[in-house]
Amino acid sequence: QNGIDHFMEKSGLADYIVVTMANSQGSVSAKDEKMERFLEGQEHVSEYLVDDVLYLTKNQTRRSDGTQLEQSDTIILSGFDQKGQKFFKEDNREITEIDDGSIYLGRKSMQKNHLKKGDRFTICTDQGFRMVFTVAGCFKDAFLGSDLMGTERMLVSQSDYEKVRREAALPSGKIYSVYCNDLQAFETAYNNQDLNVYFAVDKEQVKTTY
Repeated sequence: QNGIDHFMEKSGLADYIVVTMANSQGSVSAKDEKMERFLEGQEHVSEYLVDDVLYLTKNQTRRSDGTQLEQSDTIILSGFDQKGQKFFKEDNREITEIDDGSIYLGRKSMQKNHLKKGDRFTICTDQGFRMVFTVAGCFKDAFLGSDLMGTERMLVSQSDYEKVRREAALPSGKIYSVYCNDLQAFETAYNNQDLNVYFAVDKEQVKTTY
């Protein structure tokens, strides 16, 4: 348990994390506007950070031979410039840069699909978007990295993320990392709101997935 606490602390994981999914790509959704209005007016929030994400389905990921990867049904694609948490390599060193054309995958993705560093990996859509990446390795993700989390994350360079965002027409969303001065009071206020989100969880709940 102490190891998990240390990992969460080192990663900078927030007290409460909210993940949203917009109905369409691009503009800030009404859901996010409502969320941000709530957070701005919330006395129990000392700070919150917002990161943009894209959503992939498992049939949009392919091996170099064209076969589909075995993945969770929903995959979050993040660019490197994430404000809400730090990521680490398998040897526990922080990832401080990602080369364009490279992709980091979670341990469960690597193991399930027998992937290794240097393997080729493609993101493709029915609309004809196709982008090939080289697997940079496995990364540790405090928020979504446990086997019990139903959603996986992939991590690419910020410029590759922007290219996918512009050209692939994938659904977009946001991750809100909320730092609270009174978590219990915040959760009570949050639960009294009718906020339409993909999922929300506090740090203690994330710990229980390990």
